[in-house]
Amino acid sequence: MESGFLLHTDDVFRRLSFGFNGQSNKNSCTAVAFGIALNYLNRTRVENYVSADIQAENLQKRNIGAWDEQHYPNASALHHYLLGVCKLKSGPFGRWGRGVTRRLQRHYQVEGYGQLPVSSSCRYTVLNPKGAWQLIKEQIDLDIPVVVTTNLKLLSSNEFGQHSMAVCGYQESEQSGRTLFAHSGWYEGYVHDGLAKLVSIPFEWVLCFYSFELDLKRPAQSATP
Repeated sequence: MESGFLLHTDDVFRRLSFGFNGQSNKNSCTAVAFGIALNYLNRTRVENYVSADIQAENLQKRNIGAWDEQHYPNASALHHYLLGVCKLKSGPFGRWGRGVTRRLQRHYQVEGYGQLPVSSSCRYTVLNPKGAWQLIKEQIDLDIPVVVTTNLKLLSSNEFGQHSMAVCGYQESEQSGRTLFAHSGWYEGYVHDGLAKLVSIPFEWVLCFYSFELDLKRPAQSATP
């Protein structure tokens, strides 16, 4: 069996607050996932990927499993920035595909709001499943989260159909095949005692994934609370 996880999966990735995917922000999972990924990179590297006023707070233990914008104003502000300014809005073309990375590259680098990692790209797993799996593994092994979007065909029968999630780990075995471990991007039922529950996603469900290319020669910083 082969597996790998982000270095700070438990002390950073699972403890970050994140935007709310529901009500007036329904189908905003791509913005949620990118908010988690960008905040993880911001906390674990020296570059300023997210400015101080929109850096996500840690999940509060007393706010178990629920969303409250008053508790997480920074995470909410980043979420609305990704939805509004960066145009990762609800709708089939705002939520997934190469349009996501084009929107981020065009709009994210606004003065004072941090900088997008050197480049980000979208790759479709159906075009080269073996190559896509290898690239996802390489990103995780380099302590870089990946964002994935699952297949539309799952939508009618699976809660994770046509859903974008930030990925923190992978596992490959003869018994269970290829599996990714992801942040669901939901509060209710998935956050408890200040910690987000990870979900396992069969690699075959993944339609496309988004990777970040960083200047890995720069030293990583210790994760901050």
